[in-house]
Amino acid sequence: PEAKQACGIDQLCAGLEAGIEGAVHAVQHEWDSHHEDNNYGFLMADADNAFNRQNRSVMLWTVRHECPSLARFAFNTYRHWSLLAIRGNDGRATFLYSKEGVTQGDPISMVCYGVGMLPLVRTLKLAVPQLVQPCYADDLGASGTFDNIRKYASLLQEIGPNYGYFIQFSKSILVVPRHLVEAATAALGDLGFVITTGSRYLGGFIGEDDVRQDWLQDKLEDWEDSVKALALVAKKYPQ
Repeated sequence: PEAKQACGIDQLCAGLEAGIEGAVHAVQHEWDSHHEDNNYGFLMADADNAFNRQNRSVMLWTVRHECPSLARFAFNTYRHWSLLAIRGNDGRATFLYSKEGVTQGDPISMVCYGVGMLPLVRTLKLAVPQLVQPCYADDLGASGTFDNIRKYASLLQEIGPNYGYFIQFSKSILVVPRHLVEAATAALGDLGFVITTGSRYLGGFIGEDDVRQDWLQDKLEDWEDSVKALALVAKKYPQ
């Protein structure tokens, strides 16, 4: 509960009820409101190996100040390097040390990562307040004009590494209305974003209606195949 209170709406991965649904609906509202504009897009920033590259010292420092009740346990968990031993056929071993990030499978990893990202998220919001900026763990979003999106991306590239967030432009997706694809390419094409008219977002979808229908159709076909497979298995294994 303390982590959820500390993160609030700045970081939706710390237990805020309906946080993902809120983010999807907020961005969809922005899309509907600005769909006819001549300068609008929604950026979904993607980080390089985000959870494994978070600055561990910054994370522990932030947890200590933002969520004190978690601080001692987080410190005891991440004060040492995690060790992986790889044994060779000759009996020798190679040791890999996990010096940064949070450990996959750790029950507190999501909360630690989310709290640790708060300084970065809040800095971005203060620097570019014109953008709607939903954030779920390492999934950062920015909804607004092309100029502000460029400013946001440049700032994220500049200060993100201080917190262990390294944006990958080639995997980041910019969703724009169909009539703005050429304008978006001219304004932001040099950054290397994937520019599209629709994309999955946090389990939902943002973009043009026809692209959404194609996405839903693929999901429905997968669901249909799964139901048929389950029904086939159930004949022999009804339990």
